Amino acid sequence: MYQKGENIGFESMDGIWTDYIDHVWYFFIKDRVWVGEERHNALHNQMSVSFFSKGCVDGFLLEIEDCLETSDIPLCVKDADDAFFETLAQPIPESWALVLVDEDGTVAAVRTDAFSKENSDMLKQLLLKRKDEGYTSENFDAAYDKIMAVYEPYQLEQFVRFVQREGRK
Repeated sequence: MYQKGENIGFESMDGIWTDYIDHVWYFFIKDRVWVGEERHNALHNQMSVSFFSKGCVDGFLLEIEDCLETSDIPLCVKDADDAFFETLAQPIPESWALVLVDEDGTVAAVRTDAFSKENSDMLKQLLLKRKDEGYTSENFDAAYDKIMAVYEPYQLEQFVRFVQREGRK
């Protein structure tokens, strides 16, 4: 688990992306500088993590009240290795960690929670099913590009399979 003040250990551009390690979905958001109010809001305000599916495109939607408008994070399981699917098949609940990253790769803040049992099970089932579906990473990329040409991230909420809400104002 990442800790405030440590370096994430790899180069990345500004933006938002996900990683998955040992039943934890990491949602990284890298920006030039996170000011105090943004850090506070990211750690304490109402947050929702949603999972959407449209055609062969899956992904997460993140929203944090007074901090982050709805942002999409595409997820193509065709890029995953066998260890990813082996981990998903284990009867261990899924959790998540929001990691705010400064321009230099330093962790500015971390927020963690767990998916409900129902949402965790649904996420695993959906992703395990995708493994054997007949599309490629290239098909995913083309479909994602088409979706992004038509929809803003908040408009993807109509394709949400579940929403996990957490936090308070």
